Amino acid sequence: MTAGAHPFPAAAIRPVSARPRVEYLLFGVPVAILAVAALLPGLLAPSLDAAVFSLVGERLSQGQLPYAQLFDHKPPGMYLLIACGQLLNGTLGAWKVSWILSVVSLALTGTLVADTLRALGWRRLAWAAGGLCVAELGSFPLALGGGLGETIAVFPAAVAVRIGLLGSMRSGTLIAAGALAGIAAAISVQAAPALVALLVAVLLRHSSPSHHRALHGLRIVSGAAAVWTVLLVAMGSTGATGAAVEAVIGYNRAYTQLAAFDTPMGTEAMHAFLVVSPLAVLATVGAARSLLRRTQVEFTVVMLAWIASSVALIAVQGRLELHYVTLLVPPLALLAPAGLELLWIRGTFPRLAGSATLAAFLVAAFGVSLLLATVETAMAMEVRSGQAIRSHAVASWVWRQVPADQQIFVWGNVPEIYLDADRTPASPYVYMLPLTTPGFTSERLIGQVLADWKSAPPGVIVDAGSAAPGSAGLPPLLIQRPTLALDGRNADLLDPLRDFVRERYRLATTVQGWPIYVLR
Repeated sequence: MTAGAHPFPAAAIRPVSARPRVEYLLFGVPVAILAVAALLPGLLAPSLDAAVFSLVGERLSQGQLPYAQLFDHKPPGMYLLIACGQLLNGTLGAWKVSWILSVVSLALTGTLVADTLRALGWRRLAWAAGGLCVAELGSFPLALGGGLGETIAVFPAAVAVRIGLLGSMRSGTLIAAGALAGIAAAISVQAAPALVALLVAVLLRHSSPSHHRALHGLRIVSGAAAVWTVLLVAMGSTGATGAAVEAVIGYNRAYTQLAAFDTPMGTEAMHAFLVVSPLAVLATVGAARSLLRRTQVEFTVVMLAWIASSVALIAVQGRLELHYVTLLVPPLALLAPAGLELLWIRGTFPRLAGSATLAAFLVAAFGVSLLLATVETAMAMEVRSGQAIRSHAVASWVWRQVPADQQIFVWGNVPEIYLDADRTPASPYVYMLPLTTPGFTSERLIGQVLADWKSAPPGVIVDAGSAAPGSAGLPPLLIQRPTLALDGRNADLLDPLRDFVRERYRLATTVQGWPIYVLR
């Protein structure tokens, strides 16, 4: 292959032989095991976001609509995926479906990264970069045990960029690449920068005249737009558009305005950097070295565009959650081999000194990243194990005492109770945060919940707002307790709901510290 025959002629650095299947087998099996091992702690209990996704997906498979009948403020793609998984295997459970999707996404993304690097000439180092990619994607601080939109969106996003780098320029291929980027963004907004990287990759393909590049970009955008058009038409046909706008735009706007209550972005950015520091160090060195090579400039620019647009999106959002960094991992991994290569450079003293310095930084980075992942996993598992025990105990009580056709309401941010108890939520608000977020909650919103309760009173109301009666937590129901700050989401307009419970319910029992109220 000559230097001008390919838009990203890094492929000309080393000749690549036919891809032996044994290499993919030897890589695929360990990387799948690595993905399972990395996410295994999550099977104990889902994170709040993962539990909400799983519950909405499960209820969607049973005919309830997101936004209008089940509130959440994320794009609809995740709910649709889980609903499809539930329809294929309803006995597995929505959370396990979500977890399996996460494992598959991680394994496929690592394999795709390795295959892309191999196609670009990094035959030996490709597998190391792919393995590091999976390890970082699955680390608990980023993946939280699986089930997050970012963990699943990363694969279609990476496929879309791969097509931009190495795919054909046929119309159908470009439309499909745009559609994949649109699907990724429909699963997680954080995947939207993949569309930017895809467009940059196609526009940089110097074998195409400028007017062809414009047409290529238009085809990509049309593919992404088609996905979102289908979603919008589907929501419009069910009458859920207004509720979706209120949830996705209204709630996120109110949530963003509370960013001052969060950990400062600079602190979170340092935390995120330390978690992904092994790849970040390699990618920084790799990008610097690649920009000095004329044949790798275009490829490096695409990766930097992906990274820069991801960082810009986080800055616009005004807050940084660690799982937002998930979509930065593939471009970092794709830049890593040029950095890894420096470890094997021999010759003059400056080169040897550079290799030794990089090795020292990598040892420190791996140590810090591993320490953070271990400590944060242990801390989170302690909390989740206690919550899982309480949730299963409440579910067991509900199974015995509450008919299957009766609705329940959980006063707290523990939507897994609905999953464990297999009971229908008595309100669209399957977690309490929307009802306590300043700038979003209102007397009208509380009145809607109250109207739902009056028309069909919950058979059971579980006060899961704190670990035990009297301990700090959400704004209390009937048993007084201190209110936690909860990053500013602790507005209390809930008195009409309290009055309804006080008048019509009695305290039946307390299970694992959570009071349970039943209709008088």
